[in-house]
Amino acid sequence: MAEKGFQIASRLRTLTSELHLLERDLKSGTISDDAALQEFRHAVDEIRMTSWTASELHNAQPGRKELL
Repeated sequence: MAEKGFQIASRLRTLTSELHLLERDLKSGTISDDAALQEFRHAVDEIRMTSWTASELHNAQPGRKELL
């Protein structure tokens, strides 16, 4: 199970880096395919809610100490 957690964390870091590059491209260019942009926005909305839920569940685990 720890192996899967490591794989997910690694994918998150890779995707985060890719999203930063995409953000830069979106800011500097124009989009010719409105449908693709709308599909992307929908996917980002869904993953945002899922990642928020996963974060809340992770933080609510018994025995988890706050690192403040």
